[in-house]
Amino acid sequence: MNMRHSSRLAIRLILLGIGIGCALPNQASAQWTQVKGPAAISMSQVYAFGDNLYVRTDSYPLTRRDGFGFAYFLVESHLYTSADSGRTFRDFSFGALALDVPAFAHRGNDLLTIIPGAGVLYSYGGFLYWQIVDTLVPHRGGLNGIASVRNKIFVSCNGYGIQRFNDTVGHWTLLDTGLTSKNISVLSSYADTLFAGTADSGIYRSTDLGKHWVNTSVGLTDRNIYSIVSNNNIILSMTRTGEVYCSTDNGNDWKLIFTDTLNHWISSIALDSAAIFVSPRKGGLFRSTDSGATWVALDAALTRAKVNSISATKLGVIVATDVGLFRSDDEGDNWSWVQIKNGVFYTSVFGMAVLGDTIFAGSYGNGVFRTTDQGNTWAPIDNGHDSNNIWTMETDKDIVYTDYPLYKSTDRGDHWTYNGNAPIGAYPTSYFRLGDTVIVGTANGNIFISDDDGVSWSQKSSLALAGGSNIYAVLYYNGILYASSRDDGIYRSTDFGNTWSLSLDRSVGDFFMALTAHGNVVLAANDKGIYRTTDEGVTWDTLLDYVSFEALQVVGNIIFAAGDGIYISTDDGATWSVDQYKIQNNAFASFVVGNDGFLYAGSNYLGVWRRPIPELRVNMNISANESNSEQNYPNPFSSRTTIGYTLERGSPVSIVIYNALGVDIFHHTAEYESLGRHSVVWDATAFANGVYECHITADGVNESRKMILRK
Repeated sequence: MNMRHSSRLAIRLILLGIGIGCALPNQASAQWTQVKGPAAISMSQVYAFGDNLYVRTDSYPLTRRDGFGFAYFLVESHLYTSADSGRTFRDFSFGALALDVPAFAHRGNDLLTIIPGAGVLYSYGGFLYWQIVDTLVPHRGGLNGIASVRNKIFVSCNGYGIQRFNDTVGHWTLLDTGLTSKNISVLSSYADTLFAGTADSGIYRSTDLGKHWVNTSVGLTDRNIYSIVSNNNIILSMTRTGEVYCSTDNGNDWKLIFTDTLNHWISSIALDSAAIFVSPRKGGLFRSTDSGATWVALDAALTRAKVNSISATKLGVIVATDVGLFRSDDEGDNWSWVQIKNGVFYTSVFGMAVLGDTIFAGSYGNGVFRTTDQGNTWAPIDNGHDSNNIWTMETDKDIVYTDYPLYKSTDRGDHWTYNGNAPIGAYPTSYFRLGDTVIVGTANGNIFISDDDGVSWSQKSSLALAGGSNIYAVLYYNGILYASSRDDGIYRSTDFGNTWSLSLDRSVGDFFMALTAHGNVVLAANDKGIYRTTDEGVTWDTLLDYVSFEALQVVGNIIFAAGDGIYISTDDGATWSVDQYKIQNNAFASFVVGNDGFLYAGSNYLGVWRRPIPELRVNMNISANESNSEQNYPNPFSSRTTIGYTLERGSPVSIVIYNALGVDIFHHTAEYESLGRHSVVWDATAFANGVYECHITADGVNESRKMILRK
């Protein structure tokens, strides 16, 4: 490996406009705006009464991609409320730092909740603030249940029992007459009756505001109670081992109606006037319309989701899952995804693509999303797509592709099909597409190539044999195949993957995450900077040092780099401009240029952001009328070759191929092609060996490439 450092490169701050004599953008708008999704937030609870719906997001560590693949950041829990059947939501967390809210109840129009260690809170009349009822709850650290009967507030404390709040004198009274177990696991109410589930003695009932308790566990073979719900004279209880019992006589007798022998755990139960709903912990939802005699598995869209909570109300059946909130208006036959809020969405977006006016976002852990209104609304699109972890996305003509493993959609994500026979035993981590040729790099250092759009695959020499592993990026350019290894650096192959040599080792930094090319330049990005080669990987220059990057993309003559901010170069990396406005933690992980004039950036755990491209151009005098042609592949070729090109914006396209005598022998003309990458296949079976010249014209800009036909 031959390494040379270039002289100090100029970094121009866009907002300072150093050396640029043009007006600055309005600072009120010159910034990144977070769009409304994708919103696959993990929801832990859903609770409804009257016309109001309340949902709580999980407090959990989210995944951020780094060199090792994962890093974790704690996401705080939030509570949201909706008064219109889940069409719009408001943040309801003000004044309640509720990282863990075990239960809700209501007293009149007031919403009640508990926070272990803090006490009981209430929200008067549904206003967006919380007040403490009383912080002096004995043993409040064990608070795990709350209920209200006849305007009285009752709470349960594990290991201590049940207490009632006296509004007149402002203190709590212990209610334990007949309550032989203090290991309370759940507190519930129905009409004027209180029910207390225990971890060891089944269910207790009180009909006199908690003064006296009676054990009502006849028929319960499992006395470890996890949940109690009720509606229309039917009471359901759920045990820790996955059994659901039903009582129709106010808890005097219980009948086993559901046993989950496969998953051994039920996460939630609910019932309305027509059906009972049960969700196994490992995913899916079941419904019974005959009091538990028979059960039907509901929509397959929920079988991959872990249902954490169910609420069956007049708003419909609402389920809170680990991939968002869903609502059914027909007793669970059909489900619609409910968007929670306009604001921060804690989703890591590692892959993005554009097709016409549609923006696609591939997330880690929550699948694929789509927007057609500049990010104002997003919808999950996973019909036929069985992977929730998306590393890269790409479009070619009217087809959308994702990696892990390779899926494709010909109807903009409405339906997905598995794209051929993915390499057996391989874990695809990167891929490069040019026409029908797909190059895949895997986590174990293997390279697979398909020349028929994924129908069949051939394995090339493994980088693992040369010491490389976990291939984060692959690139074929000007006859050289490049692959970036997490552990070793950049490898190159001059014989299309049959043999490899180390081109840039890890002495300059680890975790090469991206590769791209333009003109005669190939660029690589890692956690320490950006590197460039102009001699097909023989030597490399360091361009940006001590800056972490995760994504590179060429659009026209512009090179975008994303990571700790957005960087832009219009001279093949010789100089760079940095966008001064950044998002929280500067966590950009992917980006795509939309046809609507916005740059959309996917982030590490903060969803999708957008920025008007004119704001990025105004101080750099960058022309919008550019095209970018790629070297044909393969080159040399024996019969057929693919000509690839990228459009920075939609425009007419003309491709003409000339022979050595200057005679045009092939034409491709399109009145209009959209922004993004396109390709055309030239079948040269009828032509003689020689050097041919390909001219691509788009929006008044002409570029040419030489192609070698060798049979």
